[in-house]
Amino acid sequence: GTVQPQPLAVNLQVAGENLELPPAAPYLQQVMAARLFSGRARLDGRIKASQPADGALAFHWEGQAAVDDLDMRDLPHEHELLRWRQLGLVDFVLTTAPLGFTARGISLRGAAVHVVRLQNGSINVAQIIKDQDSESSEDEATTESGDPLPFAASIASLVIDGASVTFKDQGVDPEFATALTSLEGAVLGLSTAPDASAQIHLTGTLAGAAPITVSGKINLLAKNIFAGTRITADLSNLPLQHFEPYAERYLGYEIERGRLRGDFVYTITEEKLDGSNHIVLDEFALGQSVESPDAVSAPVKLALAVLRNRKDEVVLNVPVSGSLRSPEFSLSSVIQGAFSNVLAKVVTAPLALLGSLFGAGEEDLGQAEFLPGEALLQESTKERLNTLVTALNDRPGLALVINWRPTETVDRDVLKEKRLQQLIQQKREQIAGGQLTPQSNVTEAEGLRAVARERFPELAAEVADAGQGSGESRDPWYKRLFNSILGRDRVAGQSEDEPSIASANGELAELRNQLITNLSMDPKEYRELARNRATTAREHLIAAGIDPHRVDVAPEPLQEAPPKTGAADRALIYFELHPASAPPATRPSVQSANGPERHSVTGSASQPPTSATSP
Repeated sequence: GTVQPQPLAVNLQVAGENLELPPAAPYLQQVMAARLFSGRARLDGRIKASQPADGALAFHWEGQAAVDDLDMRDLPHEHELLRWRQLGLVDFVLTTAPLGFTARGISLRGAAVHVVRLQNGSINVAQIIKDQDSESSEDEATTESGDPLPFAASIASLVIDGASVTFKDQGVDPEFATALTSLEGAVLGLSTAPDASAQIHLTGTLAGAAPITVSGKINLLAKNIFAGTRITADLSNLPLQHFEPYAERYLGYEIERGRLRGDFVYTITEEKLDGSNHIVLDEFALGQSVESPDAVSAPVKLALAVLRNRKDEVVLNVPVSGSLRSPEFSLSSVIQGAFSNVLAKVVTAPLALLGSLFGAGEEDLGQAEFLPGEALLQESTKERLNTLVTALNDRPGLALVINWRPTETVDRDVLKEKRLQQLIQQKREQIAGGQLTPQSNVTEAEGLRAVARERFPELAAEVADAGQGSGESRDPWYKRLFNSILGRDRVAGQSEDEPSIASANGELAELRNQLITNLSMDPKEYRELARNRATTAREHLIAAGIDPHRVDVAPEPLQEAPPKTGAADRALIYFELHPASAPPATRPSVQSANGPERHSVTGSASQPPTSATSP
């Protein structure tokens, strides 16, 4: 070619092979904490350059180039960092005026990247880039007028073949290592153009056994690389024993067996991230417990039982979202927070989670309500229990304990009314001389008066000794009341056949209220009613299809109502989950989320349910 020194003008055809790169390593080390151990360059193209006496250098390259057998290692340890068999650039153009880069194709073959998480939590790849002087960087990045240098780039296709990424974590003991191998695919249409959208499709194998596919669109060269992004990833058959170091450290258990598969979808629209993570652990089982100061204190096996269905799948659906405009936005933090929220709900409100999975919406399956004084199931309660049956039948690893507690303030008035009605019925039968029949003429009022005479004998006698009464309108209430008790229903001047106003329904109601007020209830009756409610629920669950060995009634009542149940004025029973075990007679202790530890018991020996307790 030709070279003109003044003013500079160059037009050369350049070709070269086996150009050793290690001699240029000192230049690389000025910007990277890495050493170039090997690498050879070859190129074939045309260089054009010009520089007017008072102007800037204009450079233009057009042609082919390749770097073969590159090996780069980090400093000072000289651990493997990056290597490839061949990086080839086809029909690429590099210019400085204007600054730009285009290529018809780039191929990367046999590449290997080694990522290490060090014991201090840092990543080796992030540490190799040296901080540059901000002032000089700013000078280099701007023209004399202060405007940013224009930059345009486009790559028609980037082809990857036989690449791998290894990952090693030195922060866990034993050390964890895995690899993504056989990575191949292409990225098409990379460009800095504002409306450009690059298509990506990559496949590989994780941990030597799990196929993984990543596809979608993302423009890695755009100013906003996430605009219009949609990425999907599919993973299957990932052996979980490989991740046992993490399970031992953070869960406190070894991994006995299991494989993972998942579908992941992430989209970004107007700088808002939305993602879904559908993860399934097939035949996942934990082994022996391991002491670890970093292990979670949550009941891990209970959480797994809540998520495990009858197909022996532990299923997690984790949605994520976030705004890229937020200064605090971090994709890893968003994903970690979403998983933490789901797992927290599994641990703290497992029955609410099951309700949402099986059609109960926001309704919490953790409790069931009864009418005051009753142990019969309402239709709405039956529907809730049927939903619970569906959920438990799909979660064979779960067992249920039904907790109960007396609710005296809720049940008192109804139980007293029932008790009084029983006493009235007994007195009516005594007066009639046997069981009442349609022909019996003993009224409710007669039975009520008989109960009152028995319950208040001294006051009844006092009124009887006083005679028929004066009939004065200002008789004290107790005389009017016990005149009613003794059947003296007429005031002076009335005939026997004339109805007495004083003995009308008002006095009978007053008498009934006085008797109810003075009735005393044995605390055992409230306790028996509460347990009967739990027994009723258990029998309904069994009749609806639950194995009797999987549902028990707690042997003792709760000392206080669980929080946030609105139990102050409601008659409730409470459901508690724990991992199923066999045989039922040796059930393990159950740690309730709402109370102290106690043992669950089989409820088959419970008394049959009744609508109210016996007096």
